[in-house]
Amino acid sequence: MFLETSAAYFFAAGLTRGIKSGLFPVSWADCATTAFSAGVDAVSRDGTIEGVSAEIWACTSLEHYRRVPTGFQVPWGQGAFLIAVDEIARDL
Repeated sequence: MFLETSAAYFFAAGLTRGIKSGLFPVSWADCATTAFSAGVDAVSRDGTIEGVSAEIWACTSLEHYRRVPTGFQVPWGQGAFLIAVDEIARDL
């Protein structure tokens, strides 16, 4: 089964925002950085983000999810990446 790269971006963005707001301790910043770095490594030269699923459709079978194709330019990949970049870049 693949790991959904967009989840790493959303995790990095949410954790960063939580740290900035005081909801989470600053010591968790390394987790956000690690998640974002893993996501950055998945961005190809043409902007496609590897490990982002095609539209899955509702299903309760794990086998269904495991067979979903990946490697598409879709809003839940590129959008999640841009949200993470925006949240993290606010510190710069």
